Amino acid sequence: MARRWAVMAALISATLVAAADPEPEPGVRPEGRWQYAELHQRETPARMMDDGSVIEGKVITTWSTSAAKVSGDGWEDMAKKLKAPAPAKAAEVNHKLRVMDQLGAQGWELVSVELPAPRTAAVRGAASARPSTTWLFKRKLAK
Repeated sequence: MARRWAVMAALISATLVAAADPEPEPGVRPEGRWQYAELHQRETPARMMDDGSVIEGKVITTWSTSAAKVSGDGWEDMAKKLKAPAPAKAAEVNHKLRVMDQLGAQGWELVSVELPAPRTAAVRGAASARPSTTWLFKRKLAK
């Protein structure tokens, strides 16, 4: 009798699991399609030239979807290109947050962040060392 109950419980559990996560039929798209995008920031370090002059470092930002790519010279430029609302009159404005607010207003949700690798002594000061950060976003597509 106990064995029969165990077999019956196993069958019921298997049925509930199968019903909770049904396999989509071939050629049929499951509910909820997503669009993905990346926001990328790359920092170019300042460099001293042979004549003693200094080339300023800068931040380059790029917003990429499967259909388009927008690049900006820094966060303020990216905010303008994404048509973020103008900031309130304040002494200091965080343009990176203006960009994030605009993406959120467009329905984009942050999925993950890839931070720059720690700089080691071997690459410290090397021209090839360009710290970068990548944010992965997604948003649900209309049916």
